[in-house]
Amino acid sequence: QLENEVQNLMEEKFEEAGLNIKVNNISLVHKGGNDYTGLVILECEGEIEQFDINVICDGESFQYEIVNFE
Repeated sequence: QLENEVQNLMEEKFEEAGLNIKVNNISLVHKGGNDYTGLVILECEGEIEQFDINVICDGESFQYEIVNFE
């Protein structure tokens, strides 16, 4: 569920920024408390790259950070 919500928001943000980036997959692991960590696979112009992702979720809202994404 959380993975789908993060993916939808991420795709929406990329589209708003005019970026042609597709989110192929997100997998998250619960670290404890409100913290999750995992991997996101992004596709841009036919190239696929994998990034670490950190998510904080309080049950109602969430924030995400793609590590080393430029």
